[in-house]
Amino acid sequence: MTRSVGAGPARSMLRGAVAGGVELVDGLRVGAARVVACEAAIRAVADPARRAELVRARDGLAATMRTSTGVFDDLLVAAGEVVAGVPSAALGLDRLEADTQALRQYAAALRDLAG
Repeated sequence: MTRSVGAGPARSMLRGAVAGGVELVDGLRVGAARVVACEAAIRAVADPARRAELVRARDGLAATMRTSTGVFDDLLVAAGEVVAGVPSAALGLDRLEADTQALRQYAAALRDLAG
């Protein structure tokens, strides 16, 4: 992604955005696994009070995921704005556009998962 942008502040910003995006996606994966674990526990626990605790935990995790997907969307928009300022002759711009679209689809899928 950053190879499409010449050296300077825009490249530094994109590098930071990519690093943040990687951390965000990893966090979303962990959050999704925790939501799935909570769902399994909810189905397995018979005690209503304990089940209610698990439901609250699941709902809190899902809310965090919704917030995180919003941040991910904002990150993609910011990266897109930087890329829009790159001359169209830049190497790898088509690949960058395809990768950005794939990330947008991933973010949409995470939003659906988070509810």
